[in-house]
Amino acid sequence: MVERSPVSNEFTFRPWTRFILLVWTATEVITMLMNGKRRAIHDFIAGTVIVRTNLEEPLEDRSLES
Repeated sequence: MVERSPVSNEFTFRPWTRFILLVWTATEVITMLMNGKRRAIHDFIAGTVIVRTNLEEPLEDRSLES
């Protein structure tokens, strides 16, 4: 009888789990690339939006001028 370590069994994925993770990752990337706002599936689920800012100077410098 082959003795198996409990650690090696804990961290191995079954083939169907690998397939699900592969499909999820692929759909995340495809959704992100196809969407104009670059939102992935997890962004739609959570209702989040990516906000990009283009600051020319750090906020600390702006507060000193005011």
